[in-house]
Amino acid sequence: MFQITSDDIQRLSNNPSPEVRASIAKKIARDHEQMEYSEQERILAEKILRVLAHDAEVMVRSRLAWEIRNSGAIPRDIALDLANDVEQVSLSLLKFSPLLTPEDLIEIIAEGNTEKNMVVASRRGLPDRVSAALAETRDKLVVRVLLENESAELSSETMEILEEYFGGDTRLRQLLTDRRALQESVSRHFIRRITHEVKSKLFGSREEDFGEYERILWNDDEQIADNLLQDRNGDLDYAGLVEMLAQKGELDSGFVMMALDFSRKELFELAASRLLGIDRDELTNVLKNGGNYGRERLFERIGLQEENYENYRRNLEELYGPSGEKH
Repeated sequence: MFQITSDDIQRLSNNPSPEVRASIAKKIARDHEQMEYSEQERILAEKILRVLAHDAEVMVRSRLAWEIRNSGAIPRDIALDLANDVEQVSLSLLKFSPLLTPEDLIEIIAEGNTEKNMVVASRRGLPDRVSAALAETRDKLVVRVLLENESAELSSETMEILEEYFGGDTRLRQLLTDRRALQESVSRHFIRRITHEVKSKLFGSREEDFGEYERILWNDDEQIADNLLQDRNGDLDYAGLVEMLAQKGELDSGFVMMALDFSRKELFELAASRLLGIDRDELTNVLKNGGNYGRERLFERIGLQEENYENYRRNLEELYGPSGEKH
């Protein structure tokens, strides 16, 4: 293992060979990621990494940035400094780094660098507030990458901004149409799985209570989705619906997260607690008082992919407040 000493910082600063400094950057970054240092060695390693992050040679900074692009263990200030560097250095971090917050990305977007913004637009699991900032750049190259990124979250408000700015561009208009079709198909996929149960619960043995218009309305899948997700009918028994889905083997993480996506709090809690096999009160206690760790453990148990965590953290904050805050 590479032995770190206090002399290494001075040696790196004075070394005339950028190739040697780049090589050392690679070694230290990899050892740091694997946590192969004692506490004292870690402190020294991070001092060296900070020196390398401000090395005069672009090649050295670029090599370091590449090595730490996926790291969640590197000090955040190092990642942020390199993400704000020239394109040759910053792009790998802008694409991959989990240490960059939405606020960090929005500040970088505001600089108006097309190449950087195109890379940000391609990040997996991009939250809507970052997508909205990219839309506001009105940069066609950036927007094209954003619309082609199927993992990026685009709210209806962001889509409206894009349509306002770019509705006259043939290529972008087609991408907007494709994106709307994708979003609708994802929602409809889950809704179609429960349309029979929804109608059964609504009508039951008292279909005569519904007029002809209501029966026609509820025979249309799109209207079922609209009514279900907007709670337009107070008679719908969410608990019975969730139990019916569970017994049929149709209750899964996708359905649970769809309920959260559409801010259907009761449906989300019932579905999540049934899927996890825990009491609903226990679930809500974790969501309100369990902190980030508690919420992320729920994500893991439900089966949510890690790249979608940021989106659902924000959804949970909207329904339950910041993690750890009591209501």
